[in-house]
Amino acid sequence: MVIAGASSLLGAELKSLLEESRFAGWDFALLDEEIAAGTLTEAGGEAAIIQPVQEGSFSRAKLIFFTGSEAFAQRNLPAARESGGIVVDLSGAALNVPGVQVWFAIDGAGPQRSSSTPSAASACVVSP
Repeated sequence: MVIAGASSLLGAELKSLLEESRFAGWDFALLDEEIAAGTLTEAGGEAAIIQPVQEGSFSRAKLIFFTGSEAFAQRNLPAARESGGIVVDLSGAALNVPGVQVWFAIDGAGPQRSSSTPSAASACVVSP
């Protein structure tokens, strides 16, 4: 599993939630912009270092979450899509990309699929 944008507040919160879920046993790769690379953090109860995105960073990932800036996601979305994993974009960068399914909550009713413009709290699931 990859959290791209791991140094962001959303990235840290997502990592925390995933560690408390059924995904807790999965391997986490923490990626971010060059400026955040090398930051020491923790994942799964062990020390972890945030890495920069490099060629092959997404190659073995089954789940890829973009939680950083929209510009960071736009630069790295093509490589993530090529990996064949499920890409969940929480940055908003993939909203206008062909082949993207947009899911968001409507009046607290839970996830709904929509082709209309999503609310501010949206998640894009990018088809491989």
